[in-house]
Amino acid sequence: MGAQAAPLVMIVIFLPFVVAFSVYAIYHEVMEHPKALSVTKSALAGIGCLILVILSFAGVDYFRRRISGVTQYTFGHMASHYICLIRLQFTGRRMRNKLESDTIELREVQSRLILQRLRRNQSTIYGRDYNFKIMKTVEDFTKQHPLTRYSHYQSYLEQIVEGQENVLNVDSTVLLAITSGASGHSNMLPVLSHERTLHYRFGYAIVWRILHDNFSELKRLRKILRFAYVPRTKTIACGIPVGQQQPNVEYTLQMLSTPTKAFKITDDYSLLYIHLLFGLRDPNIGLIESGFASVLYTAMRALRNHWHDLVHDIETGTINCDIKLDTNLRKHLESLLFPDLNRASFLREEFDRGFDGIVSRIWPDLQCVLTVDSGSNDIYGRILKQHEFQGIIFYSALYSATEGLLGINLDPLSHNRHYLLIPRTVFYEFIPLEQSDEEQPSTLLLDEVEDGKDYELVVSNQSGLYRYRFGDVVRVVGFHNHCPLIEFLYRQGQFLNVRGEKTSEKAFYSALIHSARNWHGIKIIDYCCVESAVLEQVSNKSDLIDLPYYTVFLELENGHLICASQLDEIDKTLCKEFFVYETFRKKNNIAPMKVFIVKPGTFSEFRQFLRDTADISLNLYKTPRVLRRIDTVQFMLDHVDIRMHSL
Repeated sequence: MGAQAAPLVMIVIFLPFVVAFSVYAIYHEVMEHPKALSVTKSALAGIGCLILVILSFAGVDYFRRRISGVTQYTFGHMASHYICLIRLQFTGRRMRNKLESDTIELREVQSRLILQRLRRNQSTIYGRDYNFKIMKTVEDFTKQHPLTRYSHYQSYLEQIVEGQENVLNVDSTVLLAITSGASGHSNMLPVLSHERTLHYRFGYAIVWRILHDNFSELKRLRKILRFAYVPRTKTIACGIPVGQQQPNVEYTLQMLSTPTKAFKITDDYSLLYIHLLFGLRDPNIGLIESGFASVLYTAMRALRNHWHDLVHDIETGTINCDIKLDTNLRKHLESLLFPDLNRASFLREEFDRGFDGIVSRIWPDLQCVLTVDSGSNDIYGRILKQHEFQGIIFYSALYSATEGLLGINLDPLSHNRHYLLIPRTVFYEFIPLEQSDEEQPSTLLLDEVEDGKDYELVVSNQSGLYRYRFGDVVRVVGFHNHCPLIEFLYRQGQFLNVRGEKTSEKAFYSALIHSARNWHGIKIIDYCCVESAVLEQVSNKSDLIDLPYYTVFLELENGHLICASQLDEIDKTLCKEFFVYETFRKKNNIAPMKVFIVKPGTFSEFRQFLRDTADISLNLYKTPRVLRRIDTVQFMLDHVDIRMHSL
């Protein structure tokens, strides 16, 4: 632990004895006044003994959990890590038990949740407009309040922006959160402070309980390499910040390999470099974490491109001068580094061996990766598992959105991404998928859904969205006690729909992956699609107006070329796997899809383009699978590799 930690270790060892001596002295002082302080005497003696026991146990437990030979962190820092870990374990155990009981008393929990929120907000502008006061039962609520979409709330959000209080919620809005815009456009939704607490207690804390139950090494004081970034926000006239939600970093800062003050860095690339630098110097990393697999993919690309600089910095105990850092912050971060020739030499040898399987070689005690690798992030998860993360378990722990925390994955060892819906965070309703085209269809409650059926999910959340249709389509895949387990299928805004066929992201991606299996080792880096009607607004080609069709933009690994007949397999496979699309193709109502190969690095540049033009934080970035914006379509057309595309 280093010489500077030795005095602190001695304090921890002898602190229980100091406390015991103090209690003994107080005891004898009290003994001189037995009549007046007899109760106090007993109380102090009891408290002293309790403190002695607690501190003794904590000291023993700390040394049991610590990693021997660690020199990168001070004792004080590791003691803070220990306290944070114990708090997280305690909260996780308590919340896991509460979740278990909630899934048994499902209807009661859901009913109590929505009725309490209606009562609490009945005096708001919205509550008066929709007469919350007369809604006494769940049936009253579902009959008297309409199903809503984002446009329903725009006038109320305008009032919030203008500084009006008590609009949607009696509690103050702490953030106007901008959604990721993966479905084609970004929305602005209110966020309350209590929502962040819910996300920690019923999300992250329970996840840690699950991790501890499955990976015993994570009970030890191993650091987390977390790729999290500072969201860009701006404060509007009413004093409310506007931007994307901050991930739950503050609760676990002392458990991270990245120093706390580094989270003041607003430049994403600079912070990414610091994440990698401080992570690489620690060989005992136990967990790697990122919001989405796409974020982790970006980090691995940066590692491939800049490992020479990173190893040099570890070798010299400095930070590359090209990294944009405030002078004082740079001095602080460099004060935490020291030249580590052995670690630098080891890393250099491993990187020279290649990047396939690199993660388990440089962090041999890594237990798993905590990231979302389902839905639109599946393609990034596949690439990472095939290369840098060979043999590493990926745990897609949470199903959440800007609208709220929705589900938790109880089985980190399973390849399935099944989420238990959390009864205490939002009020759920379900629209049978065959009725989702209706404006006001009937809905089912959480305990009324059927196994194997697909539904559009409807939520009433903490911040003032009621019976809100945000577009997620899920499949019920089983039950835990009485509560449904679901699989996320797609978001409705990501349809390809030129003739009413509604090809989902899941259906298209399945056809794409199955087609690529016959491409003789050529791998897909990323993709997106656009409908011909949108393409016509950019292209002047006359042949675009004959029949509608899909256009696909593909980036292949290492800029490989591929013949047109192989690309045509995507259209044929989609016909085989999705009979609705096949029907329209056979009737000649939809023309064959066109596939364009884009230049290497296009989707990395596209990520930066979207962050610059839509102000999207790297934390929440998702590649839009269906392009709706004209500028994004033009971007892709400008990056087409002229050597090969199917026409």
